[in-house]
Amino acid sequence: MVLLDAILRFPAVMLLLLIAVLALREWRSISRQADKNTLLYLALMCISIAALLLGLPHPELQLPPSLHAVVRLLDPPSVVLIWWFGRSVFEDDFRLGPLEWAVMALVALPVWSFRLAELGVIADQPYALQVFVSAASVVMMLHLIYVALSGRSDDVIESRRRVRFYFVIALIAATILMVLGERILLANYEIELIVLRVIITFPLALWGALWLLNFHPEKVSFQNTVPRQPSGPEIDPRDKLLHENLVEEMQQNQAYAEQGLTIRTLADKLNTPEHRLRALINQGLGYRNFSSFLNFYRIEAVKQAMQEPENARVPVLTLAMNVGFNSLAPFNRAFLAITGQTPSEYRNELLKNTDQS
Repeated sequence: MVLLDAILRFPAVMLLLLIAVLALREWRSISRQADKNTLLYLALMCISIAALLLGLPHPELQLPPSLHAVVRLLDPPSVVLIWWFGRSVFEDDFRLGPLEWAVMALVALPVWSFRLAELGVIADQPYALQVFVSAASVVMMLHLIYVALSGRSDDVIESRRRVRFYFVIALIAATILMVLGERILLANYEIELIVLRVIITFPLALWGALWLLNFHPEKVSFQNTVPRQPSGPEIDPRDKLLHENLVEEMQQNQAYAEQGLTIRTLADKLNTPEHRLRALINQGLGYRNFSSFLNFYRIEAVKQAMQEPENARVPVLTLAMNVGFNSLAPFNRAFLAITGQTPSEYRNELLKNTDQS
């Protein structure tokens, strides 16, 4: 059992640290802020999980006391970082806000108190606090499952759609083991739990490293290559007719105004396979999800409606509902994201320009 633990644990730690290094390396070359944030969360998550593995080894592989204390103080945010990372992967508009920081404080601070008690710095914490942390962790993982699965139909990035289920289930399984295992199995199966934890973590770390590693054959031959100039989305010539039909459906037939329009419904209208329409919207037009594609047309329609004199006193909510939005909050977020202004600011600016002319 000790040998198996050592064979898997220390390579897993090295792989996790390698992923962190690779993520930080790519972080420097990424321009899109959301992608930079995702890589940062990934690096922090891997460092925290690596510390968790080092802090809970087989008793015969225990680190020196000083190093053990350091790694035990690095792992408390691990579950919250998994939550942040998963949401940043599957939510294109994910941003850290008061809720995310509050969850970090509510979960990580108690775990730090557990670690300090374990190290003999403070008194033991009440068991109810441990139950609260475990329950909060499970809630985060359930929410992450919901985020991943509920956004699958809206996702037009095919590779991300394929990985949603398996990627999240793997993270959830590992996290539930780490969180609940200490409460349920630790009393009678401490050694088995220790080894099981690393058995599950090692393949995930190996998969993550292979995912981020990018081998270039020219590195071996020491042959310089001309860097490819970045280019924007381009319509595949084979999709030219589909693109024309899509534009006609959206602009002339105003399909975007249909309440609850899905990509499957739109594909049926165009008499084309759903996967082909997803590829066109993502690879050809550059959208990451179907909602952002729809919102472009809907916001343009609202902007046009605001310029019509007869709509000067029509409530913003009415204009939003007329183009397919279900409520005011999603409309306000989409309008601000696309125009950089709130609907009220945009309308006031239009009225000001009209008065001046």
